[in-house]
Amino acid sequence: MHKIICCQISTNLIYGNSKKDNISIMDKYYNQLYKNVNGYYKSKHYWEIPNWVSIINNNVRTGFHVVKTINSTVNYLKRNTNKIVLFSVLDINKDIIKTIISNCPDNTFYIGGYINKTYFDGLKNAIWFNSLKEIITNLEIPFKSGHNNNHFKNNKTIPRLTLSTGCLYNCDFCSIEHKLIEYDNDKINEQINSFKGLKFKLIYINDKTFGQCPNHLQIKEIYHKIKAFNNNFEGFIIQTTAIDILNISIKDIEEMHIKYIEIGVESFNDKILKPLHKPHTTEIIEKAFNYIGNIKTVKLIPNIIIGIPTENDKTYENTKQFLIKYDSVISHFNIYCLALYENTKLSIDLKHNDENDINENTLEKSFNKNNNSHKEFYNYIFNYGIEKVNKKDGE
Repeated sequence: MHKIICCQISTNLIYGNSKKDNISIMDKYYNQLYKNVNGYYKSKHYWEIPNWVSIINNNVRTGFHVVKTINSTVNYLKRNTNKIVLFSVLDINKDIIKTIISNCPDNTFYIGGYINKTYFDGLKNAIWFNSLKEIITNLEIPFKSGHNNNHFKNNKTIPRLTLSTGCLYNCDFCSIEHKLIEYDNDKINEQINSFKGLKFKLIYINDKTFGQCPNHLQIKEIYHKIKAFNNNFEGFIIQTTAIDILNISIKDIEEMHIKYIEIGVESFNDKILKPLHKPHTTEIIEKAFNYIGNIKTVKLIPNIIIGIPTENDKTYENTKQFLIKYDSVISHFNIYCLALYENTKLSIDLKHNDENDINENTLEKSFNKNNNSHKEFYNYIFNYGIEKVNKKDGE
């Protein structure tokens, strides 16, 4: 039996335990969102259950360790030098992970994630893997798809359910594969069964563009399957486009028990959207918001991107006025800073010159220096968002 420990960095360590008056406006917004919006749950040490841990645990029995401080984890691993340690590396946790690896030379670390692997060059006890399947194969175990959430029993969360992968659109900033792959019933039921033991009111449908794959209507039946073992379950969050939501009838939306609909608005300006090859126009966006506004049981979540180089005071003002106009049908916002994901058209056009360029939580980018319009809108939208989520959901 392999002795393996999956390690997850606590968000408290990543973001610090700042006093309320010192916390960043972004952190304040998301903390208030998860506190006040119905069904939005955040665990003590992570925003969502770390999916990678559940996939690994489904293949081989593992331990689970939360990194609360660097020193406590280093001491813990030094007492367990015969075990393999796994980390999922992101830009926001890479420094912490590198420090731990450097201070634990007698441990072997299997790492992978969403940064340039050369960051760990020189660390002989760290082995980079490009996928979870590669890790399992390296352990000489046949890989099986699925999830085992035993490490997270009774955690309050929003589970993610995938019906399909890929997207048929070709937005310049998106790295999702442009091929639609539908999950079969066995794969879907396996995910549903893995949710037993978790505490949740909402499930996030992880399809990039809900409605593109024909099996999206299955969530009518899936709702009742989940309700049978979780009476507190209320329904689904979906992400889609203004075009695709208009192709789903209001009757179906209600029968699917959809509670929140994310729409990738990004910017309410055709001259911004068209060059990025967004599939919709401002006219279609408004049509979709009016359409969903007729459903009393559903709220909208506009996805907004800050930092598109061609934005200026005037274009940001258009987005502000649009959000104000539809304030009554909007629950809250998903707010991102433009990031240059690898192999996207935008990353080629703008060129990645700084590590912040791939960080969607950072406004400062090499391609947007000295542009106060982005900063002003950043502060505006987060303050507006805080004001909305400080109200009770649905008011």
